[in-house]
Amino acid sequence: MRHLKERKPGALVDVTVRCHRSEFRFIPTPERVALVAYFLARALGLFDGIVLYAVVEMSNVRARPAPSVSAV
Repeated sequence: MRHLKERKPGALVDVTVRCHRSEFRFIPTPERVALVAYFLARALGLFDGIVLYAVVEMSNVRARPAPSVSAV
């Protein structure tokens, strides 16, 4: 765990988070993207003066396409 750094008012802060054991386990489905957006919006509503400039959600796992159903 890292030690907390002193934050000065008005300073830009870069936050990065990884999954357990540095594995990318979140498949970028529309539902998960919506959940990330929801919780970010909720967290931003709790604190005054916070400005979110960008969010990047990455994974090394591709979302699997839905299986196609073929008529027999």
